[in-house]
Amino acid sequence: MSLSPGTRLGSYEVLSLLGAGGMGEVYKARDTKLGREVALKVLPEEFALDADRLARFAREAQVLAALNHPHIAHVYGVEESNEIHAFVMELVDGPTLAERIADRLLPLEQALAIARQIAEALEAAHERGIIHRDLKPANIKLTPAGDVKVLDFGLAKALDAAVQGLSLPGSPEAVNTPTITNPATELGVVLGTAAYMSPEQAQGKTVDKRADIWAFGCVVYEVLTERRAFEGDSLSDTLASVLKSEPDWTQLPTETPAPIHRLLRRLLERDLGRRLHDIGDARIEIEDALQVPRHGAPVAAAAGAPRPPVWRRALPWAVAVVALTVAGVTFWAPWHTARSPALSRRVSVELGADASLETDTAPAVVLSPDGSLLAFVARKSITDVPELYVRRLDQLQASLLAGTEGARHPFFSPDGKWVAFFAEGKLKKIPVTGGTAATLCEVSNDQGASWADDGTIVFASGARPGLFTVSSDGGTPTSLTALDQAAGERSHRWPQVLPTASAVLFTAVRVLDDLVVVRSLTTRQTKILQSGHYARYLPSGHLIYAYRGTVFAAPFDVARLEMTGPPAPVLEDVAVNAPSAAAQYTFSSDGTFAYVPGGNSESRRVSIDWMDRDGHIQPLRSVPGRYRNLTFSPDGRRLAVGIYDTQEQGVWVYDWERDTMSRVTSEAGSQVGGVWSPDGGSIAYASRPTDSDAFNIYWRRPDGTGDGQRLTVSEHHQAPTS
Repeated sequence: MSLSPGTRLGSYEVLSLLGAGGMGEVYKARDTKLGREVALKVLPEEFALDADRLARFAREAQVLAALNHPHIAHVYGVEESNEIHAFVMELVDGPTLAERIADRLLPLEQALAIARQIAEALEAAHERGIIHRDLKPANIKLTPAGDVKVLDFGLAKALDAAVQGLSLPGSPEAVNTPTITNPATELGVVLGTAAYMSPEQAQGKTVDKRADIWAFGCVVYEVLTERRAFEGDSLSDTLASVLKSEPDWTQLPTETPAPIHRLLRRLLERDLGRRLHDIGDARIEIEDALQVPRHGAPVAAAAGAPRPPVWRRALPWAVAVVALTVAGVTFWAPWHTARSPALSRRVSVELGADASLETDTAPAVVLSPDGSLLAFVARKSITDVPELYVRRLDQLQASLLAGTEGARHPFFSPDGKWVAFFAEGKLKKIPVTGGTAATLCEVSNDQGASWADDGTIVFASGARPGLFTVSSDGGTPTSLTALDQAAGERSHRWPQVLPTASAVLFTAVRVLDDLVVVRSLTTRQTKILQSGHYARYLPSGHLIYAYRGTVFAAPFDVARLEMTGPPAPVLEDVAVNAPSAAAQYTFSSDGTFAYVPGGNSESRRVSIDWMDRDGHIQPLRSVPGRYRNLTFSPDGRRLAVGIYDTQEQGVWVYDWERDTMSRVTSEAGSQVGGVWSPDGGSIAYASRPTDSDAFNIYWRRPDGTGDGQRLTVSEHHQAPTS
């Protein structure tokens, strides 16, 4: 039964048909309660009348719901209405991997990065005892940010339902019945897509996770070559190729690392005893290949394929990395250019300070222009205020700069003799050798700064929207940019003055997304370059920026202020803070690039669990979300929670006995926190109508009725804590 646009299924309104398969039709729909678009997988009418098929459908939904991983499409819930059965899942934008491969040959590093993410998804599923059994490029999507999403675990077979804790309808046999497109359920039925089937799967034998490992090898081969590993003019010819033929290994690009050659042969080994046993081992091999630089001049890709631009093949190895963890691990290397190949090195050293990096909202680490000095913000304990440290990279110990209590977001002068920072509502500077900190101007709620060659400092202040300039000798700030409120801009932040002080690069924070923007200081013209935040121009001629925890890079013409090529991911697992649009990386003119690993913790959707005094954990709110500031009601029956998703941002109340979420706040702007009154009749929270306002304290009834009552009036941020 097909659903027409406008059809309502519970709280979901059908928008359009996305596709159909043997186990159901997939529709694009709108969640009218939460105001977001989702995908609905609807069981065909004849299936809904079959108890066994209905059991398989329920198993498919629960298997997917058990897989909470960033590279697996999430399931939000199951919906039943008027004898229509559907489950609600994440709507993933972007092309399938099959479409991307058909469009163009991917650069080697990008292809391997995609393969690594697919391996991570399979590894998460295999750890839960789940195999996919239909892995192929058409079941893999690439988001606009370059993230992989593995779709359709509809053929997945639970190896051990007890391990997953699933409670499934029907008999025990239903748990082990594979989801198929015809009524047959016995061994001997051929499942999956022929070109990606393992030999044992093509012969109708019982399969395990090594079937996914074979299919993964087929996908990686195709991503690298634009050709299928096993082909035929008909289904029987394709199956015969799977059972007897070898892939054409000469089609692999000549720059493919030898370990990847060996890995592919292990993945596509017909002998189960010799085939790679664990997809995690493949992930490790790929990660190692991505980290080891290749020497010599670039070699052309497969015959007939367009040669990727030099920068896209070189940059992942060109970025010299200083990765700083809280434990103080550092990696570094000089730049690698096509004209003068250099060895990229990663050498482990310690920070040299008995303190933890302060990576809460602002970048904590900065390199001096010549790369000889590292400045970072750290605190000795959770009760101490953050302070500024400096450390020469040729020395073992860091030095504390006295008088820098409360320091945030340090940045160097162009000559490297001064380090400026924000503290106590002021912009200050101090010699790198120590001394008295001088105040340059007052700044409330700083959001980044950059020191230009001509002695001008460009900075951002959350209390005064836009960017400002001030002399490095101090003085009265001057306005530089104004918000485009019609475009939804909330603030300008994290500026970088480009070489020769010709333009300033900055992030425009908007309601729905952040933009990388450049403004000419001569023509006063502004250009939007890319979605993303915390953009930086590197001496190699590249623009880098962060997007969902991944650093992307693109060639950039600083004279024309234009990107001259498409962006590509170059670093992942970089610590970012989505609300502040900050990222933890820095660079120097000598080619050293430093970053703090950690990923985009603010964008990760998690469940809410609770733990008893014996350490036993059970889910409280299993639907993933970006939850913060959890507080129990006085009677212990409800939970106030802040949600930081764009569509759902605000303060909510969760009633776990009913498993319902209800919104408390509904006014425009941002709301955070949520503190109960002693009688449970009100919830206090912080709110600001626009980004130009300071947070003030409001309260409201927990059921969201009535208007929020403002309790404080202040130009400085305020929030209730108890």
